[in-house]
Amino acid sequence: MPRTSRTNAMRFLVHGLLALPVALALIAVPLQAAAPKTAKETCFDCHSDKDMAKDVKGAKKSLFVDQPRFGGSVHASLACKDCHAKLTDKHQEGSEAYAEVDCGSCNSDQAKLYRTSITGMSQSMGSSAASSCTDCHGNHYILPVKAADSPVQKMNLPFTCAKCHANAGISAEYKMKFPNVEAQYQESMHGKALLVKGLIVAPSCSDCHGVHDIKRSVDRSSPINHANVAHTCGKCHTKVEATYMKSIHGQLLAKGDPRG
Repeated sequence: MPRTSRTNAMRFLVHGLLALPVALALIAVPLQAAAPKTAKETCFDCHSDKDMAKDVKGAKKSLFVDQPRFGGSVHASLACKDCHAKLTDKHQEGSEAYAEVDCGSCNSDQAKLYRTSITGMSQSMGSSAASSCTDCHGNHYILPVKAADSPVQKMNLPFTCAKCHANAGISAEYKMKFPNVEAQYQESMHGKALLVKGLIVAPSCSDCHGVHDIKRSVDRSSPINHANVAHTCGKCHTKVEATYMKSIHGQLLAKGDPRG
């Protein structure tokens, strides 16, 4: 055998011997099995279909959930069953039980306040139009309160509240005292300061009415009750409140005199 051929053969043999341990190690490593799907991923097998819907009283209700958008919500880390508590492995199509969600199971403090509110009490008495958590916050895509796209962000809140308070049918059915409250607010000094000038210090709905515990003006604990209005306005207008309370009107109010 020529010298060059013998040299090449030796090189091939040496390289093969060096590679043998690596090859044996690779053979010894078992193939990794595919990770099992999480329950949430299993739900998205169906609910990621944009055409998925069900018939509710003759109208189609979408059952589609945008997975990437859900991933940006405050509940992204939760499993579906964390909210849909009645969900079981034996998922029966058409069951309304799975739609039931109790936000209070996590947000207990807010739920307690809500039950004392005019909407919470109305709902407990069977009022089907009374707003619930999802009517204000949304459902699968709930964002932090200060997020620009959140329906309860300060500048968006007037339009969220207006979904009910500017609805002619609801305002007539429930005999709302101020059915044009949305338009009135937008035309007010506060509304123009917030919505036109973008002055975030200007009050939005919740600054005067409260958040989860909104009450009627006749309720003595309501911030817009006649006896509490001066203090509510004084949260922003501090010096004006102090001046008012020293006036004859303020002194009458402090004594509980209805003329105050």
